[in-house]
Amino acid sequence: MVYERLFTNHMHLTRPDEPLDRLTLPGCGGVYALTDSQGRLVLTIGAQSIRSSLMVRLCPQESGASGKRANLRAVSHTLWWRPTYSRFETSLVYLQVARELLGVDYRKQLAFGPVWFACLDRAEEIPCWTVREDPFGEEVAAAGPFVTRKKCARFIEQLEDIFDLCREHSVVQRAPRGQRCAYYDMGKCPAPCDGTSGIDVYRNSIEQSIEFALGESERIIEELSRRMESASTALDFESAQKYKEKTDIIRSIRSSSGRVADSLGGFNYLSIQRGSSRKKIKPFFIYRGRIDVGCEIPIVQLEEAAAEWMSYFQSSDNKPDECYTCRKENIQLVCHFISRSDKHCGLFIPQRVSVNLNEIVQRIRERFRT
Repeated sequence: MVYERLFTNHMHLTRPDEPLDRLTLPGCGGVYALTDSQGRLVLTIGAQSIRSSLMVRLCPQESGASGKRANLRAVSHTLWWRPTYSRFETSLVYLQVARELLGVDYRKQLAFGPVWFACLDRAEEIPCWTVREDPFGEEVAAAGPFVTRKKCARFIEQLEDIFDLCREHSVVQRAPRGQRCAYYDMGKCPAPCDGTSGIDVYRNSIEQSIEFALGESERIIEELSRRMESASTALDFESAQKYKEKTDIIRSIRSSSGRVADSLGGFNYLSIQRGSSRKKIKPFFIYRGRIDVGCEIPIVQLEEAAAEWMSYFQSSDNKPDECYTCRKENIQLVCHFISRSDKHCGLFIPQRVSVNLNEIVQRIRERFRT
């Protein structure tokens, strides 16, 4: 039965004509569902206190109260629930439950929206950068995620400025029989569309933009700096200024791009959330859109556990195996919490090549002081 698989506990409610005993209801936070006598879903929701939420929804509405509330007590027969101990865990469990119980419209019930990727399909003859929600595909280079569509579109504009990429994609597709636009006259496009610049040279610029977009910026900066110095030495100050402007754009991207990660391959986080008590914490392993839940531990055992947690990200067995839709929604959920400054959102620690275990332990201790 689907409810037995999604929830860890259940209880039968008293008859509608009998008083509801508050103390028999679960007092923890979590995700719960109400079903009728035929096992049909009445309601599913996440709550910081299941008991308080049920008392609002199952107790008679006081006369004169503003607004109307459906009488769920009359149709509710069984309560199913799964305890959770942090807002992130509640949202994750609710997402998993909603996918299975709420049908095709389950996304309307989620508290978070989409995130965006700057994507380029290498399989195209002359590829171009576009804004997409879905970053997946064997030949797709995807930079991001970005927290807003506007920031993602701005990033693509900056790529076009740095690497002199074509803004009129329908025109460059007709190369070398296209008609160059005003960007050539402004010195911002080499005009591969009409053959002024070879298409192979243009494809090389695209590959450089991919390298930069996915996080490899140091080589690009070094190359631009070298060209700027060379142009200055040759007294070509116009070109030197152009290279300087490109370098400035790169620095501005580094400081405030609205990007949560460089790429899907770098979207790896160790998230630490509150456990079942203030002296316990619970790890969540986020790897390219897959989320694995670890066992909660007492904070006093942090040093030993942290070393094991780090080994997760070096394992060859943790490749994402969920469907693209699940991974995409998991990424959206994680970005929703990372982009908020609320202290109740927990701790999200990026997992990069070099990880200092002592620093991670210190960050966790400072965040979850008892």
